[in-house]
Order: sequence, then structure tokens, then C-alpha cells
Amino acid sequence: MKRLLTLTQACEYIGIKKATMYGYINRGKLKAFKLDGSRTWKFDLQDLDHWIENQKNHQTAMNQH
Repeated sequence: MKRLLTLTQACEYIGIKKATMYGYINRGKLKAFKLDGSRTWKFDLQDLDHWIENQKNHQTAMNQH
């Protein structure tokens, strides 16, 4: 079963501000969606975990150069 987070919950989970999150959504860096009839963004917890892992891997690669 998928666990969905609100924008506020997702921001708290990955430790960024809402403005940053909106930027990531608009640039396609984070997956987000709106359910039928909803005006609020939702985030799949697995997508956020995947994004965090990618950020860690990218940071590790940058530190090795």
C-alpha cells in the first residue's frame, strides 16, 4: 500500500521549505500529483525515499571529484 504525504509533510520529511519544493515540482525534480478534485499536492513516500537516495549518491559522487 502506498503512503501519501501532503506538501507540508513531504517538506518536513526531506527537510526543505515549501518554496523549494514547488520549484522541484515545477522543474520535474520531484514526483507529485493531485488527486481527482483536489487542489493540494500529494507525494508518494517511496518516491521521496528514492529522491533522497539519489541526492545522497549525487553528493557522494561530487565529493569524490
